[in-house]
Amino acid sequence: QLIDLNPSNPSTVKMVMLKANSLSENSSQKCVVITADQQLYNVIADTIWTSLFSNCYPRLGGLHTIMSFCGTWKINDRHMIG
Repeated sequence: QLIDLNPSNPSTVKMVMLKANSLSENSSQKCVVITADQQLYNVIADTIWTSLFSNCYPRLGGLHTIMSFCGTWKINDRHMIG
């Protein structure tokens, strides 16, 4: 589902966290791990402190590393097939 809102807006972050929390509960998962860059990490951390998100664990970084890895994997996969 695409969310066409300002990602650094605290209400947008809270909405996404509520959705992630709901999906986690429906899947019988005990926690939600959210990875973001520094700007969004600060907003997520503030949202967790001001709300009841005891099962949400924000992680700084990793997002760009994972995206780079996925991009490399896709490129290497094309080369490996040919």
